[in-house]
Parts: sequence; structure tokens; C-alpha cells
Amino acid sequence: MNEKFELLKGEMTPVPGFSQYLCHTPTGRVYSKVSCKWLLDSEFCKGTGDNGQYLMTRLIPDNGGKPVPMYKYEIVLSSAMGVTKDYWLSQGLQIDHIDKIHVIIN
Repeated sequence: MNEKFELLKGEMTPVPGFSQYLCHTPTGRVYSKVSCKWLLDSEFCKGTGDNGQYLMTRLIPDNGGKPVPMYKYEIVLSSAMGVTKDYWLSQGLQIDHIDKIHVIIN
């Protein structure tokens, strides 16, 4: 494991439904326990929308199904709330990106 992970691991939370991944919610960093690497943490990452600002990756779910595409902000929200994306969507919650500030709205 790398040195930065060792410094942050005590502050990291699991990504519900995806136990092979951890998130450092204060910085929005996502770590794969499988590859022992930070995801979406490179200058070469390409995103979608708003000049490529919305980064997406695929996480392997605990149920062994197909990899699930998720935006980085969805991973961070799920990890911070301790619930799956499907759950917070079912509750009518969404993320509003007005003025590049991420706000949870109902």
C-alpha cells in the first residue's frame, strides 16, 4: 500500500455495496483495495459534463454482478451517508451542482 493511503486509512469509510473500495470523504478520494490504488486520481482521467469535471469509474459490487458505473460524487455521497446510491435515490435525494457546490436536495 502506498504512503498516502496509510496516512488517510483511519479517516476512510466503506462504499456501501462495494466492500472492495474505501472513500476519504473530506477530499473525495476513492481507493481500491483490489488494485491498492487511488481511483480517478490522475491528471489523465477524463470526465463528462461541464468541461470534463464529472469523473466516472466502474465499481465491482459485492453481489458479484457486472461493474457498476458511478460518478465520483455519487461514491462520496454514498460513503458519507453510509447507504447505497439506490437507497438515497429511492428517498428522492439528489445532488445539485449549482455554482459547482455539491448540495444534497430532497
